[in-house]
Amino acid sequence: MHAFKLITRQSIDFRTLLSTVFELTGKKISDYADQSTFDMSPDVKLASCLSSLVDLSPSELTPSVNAHLTFTAVAVIELEDMNDILSMSAGLKWLGANTSKRNVMMGLLTGSLNDWRDAVETGLKKQTTNSFYNAVKDEFSLAGYSKLFNSTPSKRIGN
Repeated sequence: MHAFKLITRQSIDFRTLLSTVFELTGKKISDYADQSTFDMSPDVKLASCLSSLVDLSPSELTPSVNAHLTFTAVAVIELEDMNDILSMSAGLKWLGANTSKRNVMMGLLTGSLNDWRDAVETGLKKQTTNSFYNAVKDEFSLAGYSKLFNSTPSKRIGN
């Protein structure tokens, strides 16, 4: 039994960010997001604005931008797989607790988008961690970050 669900999203005062950036640089860093034909979540809009701020393509996700986007998720992990799963997430912070279910831990994993990408890329390579990290990849794709994991194929190992 493994489960993974993002529980935090970016919370930002766009009015202050956008007006300050415009006042100091003359840039309208939200143009791409504002003119987009699809509905962007606040965290995807923030990523787009940060890319525009540093003169990158607003749809480009780079390590320097990703380092400023932090996410926390609740994770449910079987004890027998816990060491493997957590060893693949070296850049993420773990806060764990026992559950009433036998041999099952739950906890919070927190890290930057770079940390999550690295954990997924590493975790998909090992059979004991593959199903968990496929769930992580799927959750981030639902949050609008499928582009980040394009180089990481979703292949199921075993089963």
